[in-house]
Amino acid sequence: MSQKKINKETMPGLDDGNVVLAKYDEPVVDCDGNSYKTILLGYSQIWMAENLKVTHYRDGTEIPNIIDETSWYANKQGKCCDYENDIRNTNVYGKLYNGYAVCSEKNICPEGWHIPTMDEWMKLISCVGSVGGKLKESGTLHWKDPNAGATNDSLYTARPGGCRSSCKSRAN
Repeated sequence: MSQKKINKETMPGLDDGNVVLAKYDEPVVDCDGNSYKTILLGYSQIWMAENLKVTHYRDGTEIPNIIDETSWYANKQGKCCDYENDIRNTNVYGKLYNGYAVCSEKNICPEGWHIPTMDEWMKLISCVGSVGGKLKESGTLHWKDPNAGATNDSLYTARPGGCRSSCKSRAN
């Protein structure tokens, strides 16, 4: 997920003192042409409501797609892959990126967006409370049963995107 800051100038009528849980319908497009839903959450934060699936940095440089673990850990370069190395999972879960891709100065986020800071995550948590269920997609289509407490009241639709290592299945 990426995050974008807004203020009263970019969204008239916004009151920074109130917690806002509302859908924000302006999609954002990455350099590959992928379009992402966005939502307004909290005190003035617009978040992407989908995981990134970009395969190029903002400057057009390709992010290598790696399918084997040896190459994933081989050097200090940005890389991406699909959950379970299955490209059909990209539209559901987005891509998985290593830390070098996430932290690269070339930037994997769409123009005007960035990887959220710890402070921004804390603001999100204070908005929805410590209950992750308000952020999680409800049901068990993408989450393991029982997915207790998942309501997605925030419209964030968090999904278990997986990990790259010895993890063999999605986690709750």
